[in-house]
Amino acid sequence: MRQNMSISNLAIFSSATAEWATPPALFASLDRIFHFELDVCATPENAKCPVFFTKEQDGRKQDWRQLRCFCNPPYGRQIGPWVKKSYEASQAGALVVCLLPCRTDTAWFHDYVKYRAEIHFLRGRIIFGEAKHNAPFASMIAIYGKRDNRRLRFCQQCGNFFVARADAKTCSNACRQATGALRISS
Repeated sequence: MRQNMSISNLAIFSSATAEWATPPALFASLDRIFHFELDVCATPENAKCPVFFTKEQDGRKQDWRQLRCFCNPPYGRQIGPWVKKSYEASQAGALVVCLLPCRTDTAWFHDYVKYRAEIHFLRGRIIFGEAKHNAPFASMIAIYGKRDNRRLRFCQQCGNFFVARADAKTCSNACRQATGALRISS
């Protein structure tokens, strides 16, 4: 499999890079719900919000105030301090939504995600940035901070996130009807 990949994709599937650019559609789906104000871990090329912290500014050392923050931290050894900061910022009033690898065997997951965040495991493996292939790991969304009582849901039809009742399975009437049509034709 690796022999057929381009050099740029080889870097993305190895430890040669810890930076995984957020898929635009995934961010847009989350942003429709959370209306992010700050990307706490970005480069000028991949920032998802007009206000962002770069590697040089080190978002972990900045005050995230009581803003609605998006965090897709560098994956690798430095992820633990980012997850810790996300939890701590939420305790100070920020709403923080993190895109993280599913690494449920790690200390950072048990210390700062498992019982401290609302967790949503993403179905399948996402494609980061300009990659041509899916990531070699599953991903999850961890949400820290206070928000309304409605839960985040994942539409079974179109794959978008939405906020709804506990029994909702689709984001809209159109998706609900399409799901019904698929059942009838199957």
